Amino acid sequence: MSQVEFEEFNKVSNTSESTPKIVQWTVKLSGGLIKDERQAQYVLLGFSVIAIIFSSFLILGSGGNKPVEEFTISPGESIGSEQGIYRK
Repeated sequence: MSQVEFEEFNKVSNTSESTPKIVQWTVKLSGGLIKDERQAQYVLLGFSVIAIIFSSFLILGSGGNKPVEEFTISPGESIGSEQGIYRK
């Protein structure tokens, strides 16, 4: 039986290879305000949270303020009759 030998390569971790592209773009496009990857990740996390909150307000607040129609029923009328309803 033949012996098979494998060469093992130690891959050196390069920050540009292991860092997500969006983090790299954030650092690059910040104009120097964001110094490293950790700051970029915090900025992206904050942006995501603000976007979710803003979207929630738009979705949940779209019902609007619909006026509630008030009415009263006179004591002598039954609840199901139209005659006893007085609209304000």
